[in-house]
Order: sequence, then C-alpha cells, then structure tokens
Amino acid sequence: MLFEDISRTDMSPMTRTESDFEHLNRSARPESIAVREHLNYWLDQMPDDVQNDLSSRLKTKNRIDFSSASFEILLYALMKQIGAEITFHPKLPSSKTDRPDFEIQLKGECFYLEATTAQVCNSSNFKPDPIWEEVFQKIDEINSEEFFVSVETKGTLKTTPKISLISKKIKVWLDSLDYEKVAYEYHASKSKIQPDITIKIDDCSLTLKAFPRSIKTSGKRLIGIGDIKTDWIDEHTPLKNTILKKARKYGKLDKPFIIAVNAISAFLELDEKMNALFGDECYTFRRDLPEMEPIPGRKMNGVWTTPKGPRYTRLSGCWIFNNYSPWNIKTCKNTLFHNPWGNLPVSTSLNIFTHRKPVGSEMKLFEGFCLEDILIKTTKQL
Repeated sequence: MLFEDISRTDMSPMTRTESDFEHLNRSARPESIAVREHLNYWLDQMPDDVQNDLSSRLKTKNRIDFSSASFEILLYALMKQIGAEITFHPKLPSSKTDRPDFEIQLKGECFYLEATTAQVCNSSNFKPDPIWEEVFQKIDEINSEEFFVSVETKGTLKTTPKISLISKKIKVWLDSLDYEKVAYEYHASKSKIQPDITIKIDDCSLTLKAFPRSIKTSGKRLIGIGDIKTDWIDEHTPLKNTILKKARKYGKLDKPFIIAVNAISAFLELDEKMNALFGDECYTFRRDLPEMEPIPGRKMNGVWTTPKGPRYTRLSGCWIFNNYSPWNIKTCKNTLFHNPWGNLPVSTSLNIFTHRKPVGSEMKLFEGFCLEDILIKTTKQL
C-alpha cells in the first residue's frame, strides 16, 4: 500500500520544499485524504511490478515523476471504469523492444494507449529555483498578524545563504512598521504605497513589500504575492515535440494508437493544441492585391502535417489533458483529438469522453463526461 492507514492530524498547507508524497503522507486535510484514497485504491488493483514502479516514482522529490505516475494511474482508472480489459506494456508485432503503457480491449475493439507528460510552459522564468524556494519557505514561517509581503528576486543563488540572518532582518523590519499608518497610506493612496526592504545576498537581491492584512490573524503564510516574472511563452512547440517523440517510438502498429498527454501549464488553450497538431496559424497576403483581406491558414509543421502531406498516420488520436493532478479531478479539462488522416480510427467506445473529430473542414467538438463523472464509482467503492 502506498499510504499506510495511520492517524493524521496535521492541517497545515503544503510547504515549498516538501514533495507531493511527503505532504500527502502527513496531511489530514479532506482533499489530501481523497487523493490518498484515490491513489491507494487504483494502485492496489495493479500487478506488483507495476505497483512498485509507480510507487517509487510517486515517492520521489521530482514533481514531474509524481505527475507522470499519477497520470498513468488516472488513465488506468478511467479505462477500468468504462469496462476495459487492460494489458500493461504489451509486446508489439514489430521487432522494437519498446512497449506502450497499455493495450486496451473494450467492447470488441482494441487499441494501444501511451501516457506522457509535457512541460509545456518551457520558460526558465516559470520554473521554481530550489535555493530561492528554501529561502521563501523560511520567510513564510515568520509570523505576522498585521502584514503579508510580496517578494521579488534578482539573480540566481549559487549556494544556500544564511537564512536565519535574512529572517531576522525581515522580523526587525516588520516590527518597526506602524500597522495603522501603513493601512491608511495603502488604502488612501491611488498608487497603493507599500513600505519595502531590499536585502543583498552575495550578487543577488531580495526585495519585500509589506501589505496590511484586512483581518489581523496569525499562523498564515507571510508571503502573499510570489516572485512574479514575465516572459514570452511558446506552449505549442514543447507540446508538439513531446507528442512527436512518442509518435515515432514504436514504428508500424497493428492497432489504433492513442497518445495521452498531460500538459503541465496553466495557460494552454485550444489554439496552442491546434497549432501543435495541425501547424502554426498564419495569414497569406497578396502583394498584387493589397486591398484583399488576408487569407487565414496554417503552416504545414504540426504533428500530423508537412508540406508533402500527412505524417504519423499510425497515430489515431491525441488525448490532451490540461494540467492534470490528483487534486483537480473535478476541474481538469481534456479533449481527445482524432487524426483526420489516421490509418486506423479511434475506438468508438472513447466517444464517452470530450473529443474533436473532422466533420467537413472543421474539427468539431463533441462534449463528453468529465473525469469526476467517470470516476464517481470509485468513491462508492472505497
């Protein structure tokens, strides 16, 4: 069993430095209990070797390992809930030694299902710096009934600084502030004036601004506004590359092949998914007819498109999940995109899920059940 049946009383939120497993294993929060039950229930139904592999990945500090393992468990649960027979890592008819994650037999149909995780938000500005996160964790532990703070960093720390000295400076600064004065200046000023402090750390700096709490309270995190960075985001290219890596992995196949992708991003929209699968959006202008409206179209550089024609026709469909985690089963959006040029069609039994398939010249949307609807039996069986 992944999580032992022991008494848990800790209601504190997840810290910045602990892993998903460490938080789940200590937390008595209702949402943590639900996640533990979900993972335990479905893991216990799997073969021992699969359980051992997934459990070891769930227990690592690496959040991508946790995400990919929990995503495979989700796919297994969804398939079981709709009545499928599942074979893990089936042998392929080709000479390739690589094997997909699942072979699914359902209602007289059979297909291969492969799970993968795409770090779609590929800017380094959005990846937490582990040393700064350690500093932030200690700042969060500073108790202030009157204020919360925003943090802004400049530079990359090479080694862990003396965090106790940083915390001491912040405490002294917060204690020197007059709550009534700060609250008045903040609410009376259109520019929202906040007192600030900048702490030099080697070649880096840490700037904090203090905000008055609307209700004085203790025991809450001190950092209310994180270290906000901005950058240009290219989401469809890493999504496309992740799918392509899997699409070319197994060679010629004898059954429909579906790649399920957990896209780790808070921003991924339909446009980026369509760009990844069918090519970048573009507009064509006529030099000889400048008054003519530009013609919308696509570059033929998607997973399924090239200037010479369709490719990876062995890939029947791509099932894209928006930032799935075991905590957001109720809200996670997902869509199965049918390949218009697929050699073998997507199993009709998967039409229970939200999907897009070609109807005329468009990829028409067909709404299906949400993840919670499919997994509702899980709650009754636990």
